[in-house]
Amino acid sequence: MPSRTTFRLDEELLAEAKAQAARQHRSLNSVMEEALRRWLAEDDVDHTLRIESLLRSVFFWLMTPEELADHLDREAEYFRQAAAQYRALAAAKDRGEFGYSPQTQSLRIAAEAGSRITETLADWAIWAKEAPLGSAE
Repeated sequence: MPSRTTFRLDEELLAEAKAQAARQHRSLNSVMEEALRRWLAEDDVDHTLRIESLLRSVFFWLMTPEELADHLDREAEYFRQAAAQYRALAAAKDRGEFGYSPQTQSLRIAAEAGSRITETLADWAIWAKEAPLGSAE
């Protein structure tokens, strides 16, 4: 049985996809799958990564040592919790709680990336707390 995914589309985009499906005597699903495959295979990946926690680190020199320590403690805790959620999701997928479809396996790969990235950010926050930083004076 094929797996199902639900996502929201802009009304205009959905209407365009439905019209294309009707013109080509195809299902909406096949039009959407073709568009996703084309996006995955042909479009360049946008590697822009915006992590506000890292952007803010450029201005850590404006914080008092106490403010910075508190901030970094909160960041480390946030990222540790996020990593734990990703690990729990990955473990559930590994136990087969979501089946073993290609879609589930792809989601497992994404969960692993989330776990690794957030764990690394937690480690970074702990490291940054100990890093030497001059005063704002």
